[in-house]
Amino acid sequence: MGIDLQLARVEKLLSKLDFRPGFRAVHIAGTNGKGSVSSYVSHALTAQGIRNGRLNSPHLLYRWDSVQINDRAVSEGDFAAAEGHVRDTDRRDNIKCTEFELLTCTALKIFNEQGVRVAVLETGLGGRLDATNVLSASATLCTAITKIGLDHEQLLGGTLEKIANEKAGIIKEGVPCVVDGSNESSVLRIIEDVARQKGSEYMFVSDSPAQKFDCLGARLGDFRTSLRGEYQQMNLSVALGILDVLSRTFRIQKEAIERGIRNTSWPGRLQKLDLKLRTGTVPVLLDGAHNSQAAEQLSKYLGSSRSTGVTFVVAMTSGKDVSGLLQCLIKPQDTVIFTQFTEPVDGMPWIESYSPEELSSRARLSFQATIEPNLEAALSRAQRTHKPIVICGSLYLVAEALRLHLRNGGVQTW
Repeated sequence: MGIDLQLARVEKLLSKLDFRPGFRAVHIAGTNGKGSVSSYVSHALTAQGIRNGRLNSPHLLYRWDSVQINDRAVSEGDFAAAEGHVRDTDRRDNIKCTEFELLTCTALKIFNEQGVRVAVLETGLGGRLDATNVLSASATLCTAITKIGLDHEQLLGGTLEKIANEKAGIIKEGVPCVVDGSNESSVLRIIEDVARQKGSEYMFVSDSPAQKFDCLGARLGDFRTSLRGEYQQMNLSVALGILDVLSRTFRIQKEAIERGIRNTSWPGRLQKLDLKLRTGTVPVLLDGAHNSQAAEQLSKYLGSSRSTGVTFVVAMTSGKDVSGLLQCLIKPQDTVIFTQFTEPVDGMPWIESYSPEELSSRARLSFQATIEPNLEAALSRAQRTHKPIVICGSLYLVAEALRLHLRNGGVQTW
């Protein structure tokens, strides 16, 4: 089953599994930044010695790496055992859950089995009807909403305000909510209205170094992240806001947070890699930028290196706004190579890549782009341009690049 947003199926499946959470949850929604925020939070908890689980979507390399315990992917065996039980129950009772619903139930089951105290859950799509929104207010310590932009409009609505209303659906009665304060004012008003209706404390955080986190006895400027991009200050501020709320329940020391932030990695987001190919090694920048908002941040990061031009290797998921993403990213001095991710996305059979030809026709560039049938061919051509190489447009393309690196004997540095 593809994407069909509702909660009835996952609620029924968890009931049949006799699931009762033995942990408390942090629930994060947003268009951009969810992954970084969840990673900051989990790494800080791990550094403090608080056993935690994390569910990210989509997975990076393999289906089971979307479920982590103390920032390490669960073993393939543990994942398969839990997933097998979940799928058997789904089939036996003819519930017909979607793949993401099955993944969510599998993750929750693993978190119980492995005795986590805090589960950090990233929504898959939207919020209000996302499978991760199945936990009650009593099982949730904090919710958070990161930067909201236009994405999945056909499912969530064609305006920022409609999308914000869906994302704000994770806010729960009496549960504090931390919000990226750089969102559009109309978005912030909607989130504030929902929080007030539900009697939930809300905290709009900024990326100012002076942003205070009273329970932590700290300011944003006290911490340093190694993750690249100006926007990471905003993501870090949201994460610290979450930790500020969690510190009301758990003892979390500033030193542990500092250590956790230093240890935080988030592959596929402004990730520099000496990519190993059969013919040698090529330095690349990997970024999963898949919407115009993320593309603007990528363009800002590239900054002064744009003077001599960049070679972009681009693939995108079918249905994405191609011209919207590329208009704010591509400059006249750049080279663009359109390709596609060719490996099936495990557990997401509905995900398809645009063909390179369709990408080219939708791009509306003012110059001629090059078309290549796969990533290896695209990289071979990119090397001949003698410009910095950026692989972007889809996390699925980034994942294919990372798997290619490992298959050719490259070292896993993330």
